[in-house]
Amino acid sequence: MAPYGVLEIGEKGQISILFKEVPYDNSAFLISIYQTKFPAYGIVLRAFHGNQHLQMLN
Repeated sequence: MAPYGVLEIGEKGQISILFKEVPYDNSAFLISIYQTKFPAYGIVLRAFHGNQHLQMLN
């Protein structure tokens, strides 16, 4: 899931925040980072994506 937020500020300064999630298949993205050896790819894949790519490589 890919989380995102919608922030609305009304004419009188009222604030509304809505948090949403949508399905997102990041497998092609993760594999491309690994295969192209993106700068600091090991850190990026581990820190930001929990090494999800390892399950896809096996």
